[in-house]
Amino acid sequence: MNQDLIGGDLIRMADRVMEVMDAKYLIRPIHYEGMQRIEPLEIPDEGLREILYNAICHKDYNGPDSLLRVFDDRITLWNQGSLPAEITPESIYRPHDSHPRNRLIANAFYMAGFVEAWGRGYELITEAFKKEGLELPTMVEAEGGVRVIIKREIFFGIQQGERIDPKTGRLIKAEFARRMGIRKQNVKALFKSKNLETIRKAAGVMGVPFEMLIGYIEEPDLSEIPITPHEDNEVEITADDIPTGDTPEDKRARHKLILSFYHHWKHKNPEAKRYNFSLKDDINIRNVSVVETAGHASLTYLSTLAVLQLDAILSNAIFVEKVPANHNKNNQSKFESMLRMEYQCVGIGLVKLLVGVKRSDKTKLQYCITVIEADEKGRSRRTSH
Repeated sequence: MNQDLIGGDLIRMADRVMEVMDAKYLIRPIHYEGMQRIEPLEIPDEGLREILYNAICHKDYNGPDSLLRVFDDRITLWNQGSLPAEITPESIYRPHDSHPRNRLIANAFYMAGFVEAWGRGYELITEAFKKEGLELPTMVEAEGGVRVIIKREIFFGIQQGERIDPKTGRLIKAEFARRMGIRKQNVKALFKSKNLETIRKAAGVMGVPFEMLIGYIEEPDLSEIPITPHEDNEVEITADDIPTGDTPEDKRARHKLILSFYHHWKHKNPEAKRYNFSLKDDINIRNVSVVETAGHASLTYLSTLAVLQLDAILSNAIFVEKVPANHNKNNQSKFESMLRMEYQCVGIGLVKLLVGVKRSDKTKLQYCITVIEADEKGRSRRTSH
């Protein structure tokens, strides 16, 4: 069980909560709109942020701290302070006047542009959730306060393993066909017209978010698009670009892709580091990170695929153990110790992150990323060193 205590000034509180939620607890399923890769937060950003603003403005600050809990199937936010007498959990989504408990805070949020208009909070929440085809949050009065309950429909579907393709976050085609009462080979024909209203209707019939079905519109074959530098020398890499075979040519191609990915990543991240919540310190990317990861991760498809999740791995990997550095290896001679870390990556598996601690200044450097896979007999094997 993870626990985070988030403090600070109220103006930046919602941003800090959103940053932690995005980095540690929520997922971003992938889909494509034309050639553009889209990774929306599983819970609508605008809706979740509006819920946080409401909690801050309406909290009774004479009571205990607000409590946000994340479960596999739901998120709950409990806030001290009862609802105004004019509003009930059943009427909260209907038009109503604003009754802020803390007018000075509410006014500051309004002046800062966080609140568009008085009394429109739950109208905006409704718009955000309905736009994504998600069920509206519910509200109950409990323990001297108000608890908002948000269903994690997308993540829970992935955990159940019956509705969602974990690599794409979309509904599995066979399951879609079964629920629609059509043959699997007719799924593409159903959406051949690319009619969004047809897709929205199907989403409503099946009770799934619209974004789960949008991916069944015919997409470009990204594997046939050559990887070429943009004008600013950036290189975009996607899962479809990675060869899946085990030939020397496939491994060389994966090695080249990993080098290109790190070049692109460092171009977008000039500081070349990410804060890790488990270590409570930055993990830095240096040349040794690129060399070692390209050398080891390129041996398998899954390890190469894991490298594309670099930001999530660096931020969320959990510390496992500290081991001595192997000074017989040239690239470990500068380290006093190595930190073994792990990250459970949806659709890929258990990812192993090795971090080196420099003797000179204790700086932590990402050393290598690989995937711990399971063989056909269920035994685990490590795909590195």
